[in-house]
Amino acid sequence: MSDTLETLLDIERKGLLEGSWLVTGSLSGEEKALLIKKFIARQMKTDDLDAYFPNVKWIERPLTDQAQKELQKSIASGKPLDKGDEKIQDRKAEITVDSVREIGRFFSMTFDKGIYRFLIINTADDMNENAQNALLKMLEEPPARTVIFLISNNRGKLLPTIFSRCRLLRLASMNRKEIETNLQNTLPAGTDISLLMRLGGYDFEKCLDLYKNNGIAVYGQLCGFLEKKPSAVQIFDFAQQMAVSDEAFDRFCLLLTEVLIERAKSSPSYFYFLEEFTAALPSVQTLYLDKKQFIANTLLKMNEI
Repeated sequence: MSDTLETLLDIERKGLLEGSWLVTGSLSGEEKALLIKKFIARQMKTDDLDAYFPNVKWIERPLTDQAQKELQKSIASGKPLDKGDEKIQDRKAEITVDSVREIGRFFSMTFDKGIYRFLIINTADDMNENAQNALLKMLEEPPARTVIFLISNNRGKLLPTIFSRCRLLRLASMNRKEIETNLQNTLPAGTDISLLMRLGGYDFEKCLDLYKNNGIAVYGQLCGFLEKKPSAVQIFDFAQQMAVSDEAFDRFCLLLTEVLIERAKSSPSYFYFLEEFTAALPSVQTLYLDKKQFIANTLLKMNEI
């Protein structure tokens, strides 16, 4: 993880740290959070990763009411807190708009001009739609010397308006050159490694998964759908292939998102379509809706753009 810490330190040395960052990549959520803690500790000149600083705010899923009671009971009794105690660590299913509204108070505080203000949302994927919408304005106009880290393990759960306002910080167990070399040594000659790395978010395992499951061909087929409108029969045949498993559906969502992001750079119509598509995904994934029908409906609507 030292290489990824060096990545952050290099960004700071170049004077590029201030602003909003979407933290993605193959590191686990826990590893990403630990890296951010180490970086902030370096900024604050301490080895204590759990030290409290008024200029650092973490937003996470709130404790359940019962866990909050257990925490208060432990504090009142004077017992040392056991971080492994499940009764104290149990959290609600999502980050709500109430948690995001706390950021406004944090942003209103003043600190010494020489230090950064850090806001970390861990993980941003846990925000419900109302919370994400409440965050948008804050991403546009944060105070000076403010650094916002949105830790993400599944970018598809975020509104496109969120990640369009952030710079991307990919944290992987291998750097890009190592990933490229490993893919070249693993895959047949002639494989479009550059495209595969981009589609896989520079995540070695995800790149391999896409290769093994014809991800490049599926991506090409989706791009082709934009150039030459497919028939309803072609759409339903394609939807059936993409809905054979949850993994296939997730790959479809990943690849279509990449296709739409590219188109959205030059076409507002595709930006709004991308926004609608990503907003609908949480309902499909959590309510177990018909994935084949969702894919077909999505492509039929895309045909109309």
